[in-house]
Amino acid sequence: KETTEGLEDLRLTDLKLKHSGMTGDGGQETVKVLGRLTDGELVEAYRRCDMVVFASLYEGFGLPILEAQAMGRPVITSNFGAMREAAGDGALLVDPYSVEAIRDAVLRIKREPALREDLIAKGLRNVERFRAEAVAACYAELYRNLATADRREPEMAPRQTA
Repeated sequence: KETTEGLEDLRLTDLKLKHSGMTGDGGQETVKVLGRLTDGELVEAYRRCDMVVFASLYEGFGLPILEAQAMGRPVITSNFGAMREAAGDGALLVDPYSVEAIRDAVLRIKREPALREDLIAKGLRNVERFRAEAVAACYAELYRNLATADRREPEMAPRQTA
């Protein structure tokens, strides 16, 4: 299924769609394929975009979600797995298999300024969970809990003899 299939009505708006990373289809008339970006180009792409749509079917962590949120961009992402967890409450969650759901989310962010501002604020708060200090504090707490945990062997049920 082509990336642009079902997005025809977005052509009627002033939206310009861009795609970075790997792509397997054409779609050049609707989607400008940026290809792989350097770190500097990626930061500039985030700065210039109105929103980030990351409706991935698989992602190990969801770093693009956090990058976009840290740059103050509203995010649309998949409603399951790592994307849902990484996004927290700072993104519109959609069924990544539904072009209609993705399209509707894009149009909502475009047409509803209050929603857009709410997603940006929640996204900026969300990225705080992933700051080095916050992650280190979580690990320190885990290690403290492990160090003070009761280390007794669990009692085994007596064997029954026949």
